[in-house]
Amino acid sequence: MLIPLIIQIFPYPCIRFLGFTETTIYNLPAYQHVLKLGQERKGAILLDIGCCFGGDVRKAVADGFPVQNVIASDLHAGKKSR
Repeated sequence: MLIPLIIQIFPYPCIRFLGFTETTIYNLPAYQHVLKLGQERKGAILLDIGCCFGGDVRKAVADGFPVQNVIASDLHAGKKSR
């Protein structure tokens, strides 16, 4: 199974308890405003630092934020496995 391997590389509680499977960005008060900015302002960027598997940015793209203007990154690349 993939989750035990991922937990060995990234031992974060959000991974261990599958918290990344639920997107929460749409609950933020500014979410609709962010989507509107992405659709109306040329070059608007959505930046997600510490994105884990990118669930929130994928939700924003699905809701209309231009994918070419999304940058998502996590804390580090992790260990290489053999």
